Amino acid sequence: MVSLDTTKPITAGIREIVITLFQAVGLVILVAFAAVLGGAVVEIGERAWKRVKGALFGTDPHLLHLPDLGRTMADGGEKKDGDEKRKA
Repeated sequence: MVSLDTTKPITAGIREIVITLFQAVGLVILVAFAAVLGGAVVEIGERAWKRVKGALFGTDPHLLHLPDLGRTMADGGEKKDGDEKRKA
C-alpha cells in the first residue's frame, strides 16, 4: 500500500503566503523610507533656497537692492536740509 503525503501542498501554500507577506512588508518599508527621504530632500532644499534668497535680497524680504535708485526715508536714508524748513 502506498500512502500519499497530504501535508506537502499545505506546506507549500503556507510558504507562498509567508513569502508574499515578507514582500508586502518590504514594499511598505521601501515606500515609507522613500517618503521620509523625499521630505528630507524638500526640507534641505527649502533651507538652501532660504540662504540663497537671503544672500541675494538681504535679510529684509521687502528690500530690493537697486543701487541706482538710492535710499529713501523708508529705507533709513538721511534727511535733506529743505525738509526741516517746510515743517517749521
